[in-house]
Amino acid sequence: MCNNLSPRDDRLTTLWPPPNVDNPISRADSLRAGLVVAEALALAIIVLRLYTRVFVVRGLGLDDLLIGLASTLSIGTLCIALKGLSNGWGVHVWDLELDVRVQGSK
Repeated sequence: MCNNLSPRDDRLTTLWPPPNVDNPISRADSLRAGLVVAEALALAIIVLRLYTRVFVVRGLGLDDLLIGLASTLSIGTLCIALKGLSNGWGVHVWDLELDVRVQGSK
């Protein structure tokens, strides 16, 4: 069986563009904005829900506690994602230097 797309095939690797490690295209800013806006919107909705449950319904349930736990975990996930954006996330792996790839995968 012939494998024409082998990474060791010199015909294929000569067609690849050179890596742009000096000034790579980054989508980190748009990813950061999207993450922060989504988290802010989710937290605003959760605050409105809890306000309604406390002052209108006058009682919290197990679902409200689980939503609070989930929102706390989502803030932690947001922090990890924002840290990852400063370590090479948002840039194509082809355009990253090896030390940045290693740091970003930790």
